[in-house]
Amino acid sequence: MSFLLLLIGDTKFCPILPGRFHTLVVGARALPSGTWPPGLTFATEWARSDQGGLSDIESWIKSSKHPRLVIVDTLAQFRKIATGKDVYLEDSVAISGLQKFASKYNLTIIVVHHDRKSAADDVFDTVSGSLGLTGAADTIAIMKREGGAVTLHVRGRDVEEAEKALQFDKATCRWTIIGEASEIRRSSERNGVLEALQEAGAEGMSPADLSNELGISPANARQLLHRMAKGGEIQKGKYGHYFHNGVTPVTPSHQKKKVNKTNHIDCESDSVTSVTAPEKTAVSVTLPAEDYLGPPDDNPADFLGDIPDFLDRRKQQARN
Repeated sequence: MSFLLLLIGDTKFCPILPGRFHTLVVGARALPSGTWPPGLTFATEWARSDQGGLSDIESWIKSSKHPRLVIVDTLAQFRKIATGKDVYLEDSVAISGLQKFASKYNLTIIVVHHDRKSAADDVFDTVSGSLGLTGAADTIAIMKREGGAVTLHVRGRDVEEAEKALQFDKATCRWTIIGEASEIRRSSERNGVLEALQEAGAEGMSPADLSNELGISPANARQLLHRMAKGGEIQKGKYGHYFHNGVTPVTPSHQKKKVNKTNHIDCESDSVTSVTAPEKTAVSVTLPAEDYLGPPDDNPADFLGDIPDFLDRRKQQARN
């Protein structure tokens, strides 16, 4: 089998090629040291597609024994320089020629491209360029770092859509699929919950506390804690708090009783121990005779003199 690798994306990569190939091939015990992989052709310089690059690839395909794979890294260095007049058409043409080779010669062609830094509801919308680019490809695979983990998103005409969790091995320079991304992500979240609850100790954590700690939504925090408690992974205590299975929950102590020092009333008691009524002060009222509206023969002083007696009687009633 024959393979063509076009490393035209970064010329700085050239000096480290021998070390990388040694790690990938010899380090994996695929070949003895000093042995070049048979059937492998690579180049660090290649003409653009509209300047003979596309026809050169087809010439290599025709001249090679059992050609199986062509890798173009990167598309930006291989495609015709865009004019910007018709972005969709130019993006479509950028890889349509390679797509035709893949179908015509029954081989795999991988085109390495970049994504946009801005997020999107659909991860495949983060591919740099227009829909003409993704629409011309048979399959799209995107590696995305999400919360410290790397996920491989795959969508294509002849493959089932998938999300796989990846792990990179520095010793061999290889990526390995370690499982379904959803399962790995769920396990990572659960480990985060266990670590957070263990650190919280006997005080435990509420869903709001966990939401702030892990940076997830309050709704997801509540659902995750509920599922883990139901499954016996953690324990649920009082007042909506959750605890690690390795700790003994502590019930929050009651607050000290508040006492009204003025009236001596126990705020948490059902009975009143004592009530001290505040002292009342007699009010002196002076009413000019000409402003008195009573009967003509009455003396206003007689009426005003009854007020202190009235106030004394009310004071006595309050004391009793």
